Amino acid sequence: MRLAFQPYRAGDKPYLWTTYVEAMKPHISRMWGWDAAWQENDFAKGLRRYETLVLEDSDCRLGYLQVRNNRDSTFIAMIILEPGCRSRGYGPTVLDKLQNERPGKPLTLRCFRVNTAAYQFYIRCGFRVVRTDDYFIAMHRPA
Repeated sequence: MRLAFQPYRAGDKPYLWTTYVEAMKPHISRMWGWDAAWQENDFAKGLRRYETLVLEDSDCRLGYLQVRNNRDSTFIAMIILEPGCRSRGYGPTVLDKLQNERPGKPLTLRCFRVNTAAYQFYIRCGFRVVRTDDYFIAMHRPA
């Protein structure tokens, strides 16, 4: 496995959008309903707000990651792997690589409550629940 984080370029946007819709639409539709215009606007905001990295292995796209480097932690706003790349060891590798590139910083994220597969994945990767609300589970993985 030769995992690389490639900085987002404008030409990546269609790929990222398609990947986002495929992964997130089922969960968002279940919770709030899918408003395409609102989602496109929020997606564009995320590209401006977060560091966006395309995940690659030997020039093959695996998905993408969006993060914000805070003083005391690294916040993962989005991590999406292609369906064919899940359960093949990429997810834990992405998290470990991210944390190793930011030594001494814990990882934090929010997971949809309805996405039980993601929740179980994060628990297996060493995250612990910090708090919950009606829609999200806030999680933390120590440095």
